[in-house]
Amino acid sequence: MATVRTRKGKRETTYKVEFMRNGKRVAKSFKKKTDAERYCARITLDNDFADGLTNYCLTSLTLSDSIQTFLNQYQKKDPCVITRLNWWAKQIGHMPLGKITKLLVKNTLAILLDSGKSPATYNRYKANLSTLFEFIKDEYDLDVNPARQVKQLAESKPKDEYLSKAELERLLSAAKASKWDRLYLLVLMAVSTGCRRSELINLQWSNIDFKNATAYLNDTKNGDRRIVPLTTTIINELKLVRQVGGFIFQHPRKNQPFRNFDCHWYQLLKDSNVSIRFHGLRHTTGSWLAMENTPLKAIAEILGHKTIQTTQRYVHHSTEHKAQEINRVFAGVGNG
Repeated sequence: MATVRTRKGKRETTYKVEFMRNGKRVAKSFKKKTDAERYCARITLDNDFADGLTNYCLTSLTLSDSIQTFLNQYQKKDPCVITRLNWWAKQIGHMPLGKITKLLVKNTLAILLDSGKSPATYNRYKANLSTLFEFIKDEYDLDVNPARQVKQLAESKPKDEYLSKAELERLLSAAKASKWDRLYLLVLMAVSTGCRRSELINLQWSNIDFKNATAYLNDTKNGDRRIVPLTTTIINELKLVRQVGGFIFQHPRKNQPFRNFDCHWYQLLKDSNVSIRFHGLRHTTGSWLAMENTPLKAIAEILGHKTIQTTQRYVHHSTEHKAQEINRVFAGVGNG
């Protein structure tokens, strides 16, 4: 039980609040009796507040330690999540969990906006911190998540950039002339399968089933394993460079995936006079499928979406395509 004790000194009188909880004694002094009584009442009525003062994990476990514990068991291996959590560790990693408040989270996120980051980026960093605290709640039986108390910012609609057939032809033609001999195969697989950049770069020869024309993905962003069908063109290209073991898109000088091939990609965009992010190839896959009236469920399965809501973004491409066809065929009707 919390108590308020009056302590008379030579110069002033202070009021000390003392209480025991979770086997730990906590004390705090105030100059005003009313402040001490208010603090005492809060300790008595607010269990979460009292636990935050005495619970070992909240008072001693730092955010950096918690992040490291989370990453040690993190199976999805999304590099963006890892980067964002490491950013949090750099900013406020020294803080004990119990000291991380809604205001601190909000002020730290403001650093992103001040540096020119978008509201979408703000929301992703907030969401990843919230995921961490949900892990902490389960791991240490703590009911605390200050990130959840921070409101999301309004985001602009995502830009669904995708290539026209003419643009894709230029891109593939230029890729064949690239100094990196696997760039053509990478672009071809990206646009024909809808796989993410990381999923393709981490592909090994052991993941390819030539007989059934499929690729086995065991390192996806969502952490799910997925089997991806491959076109005859892709299979034929793979056969031309087929090897025993190793990565399909291996680094030219190292025994590891060629993750940073951006210099070749940007040169390709310049040579083909095409403007698009590599992720836009994935949007091209979804957009083309939608324009061919492929069912949303099938598009979701091909792209590896967990929810159909994510796939809904491609519906308007299908509607636009139908409108273009209607206008093309019936533009002259009624003008005679």
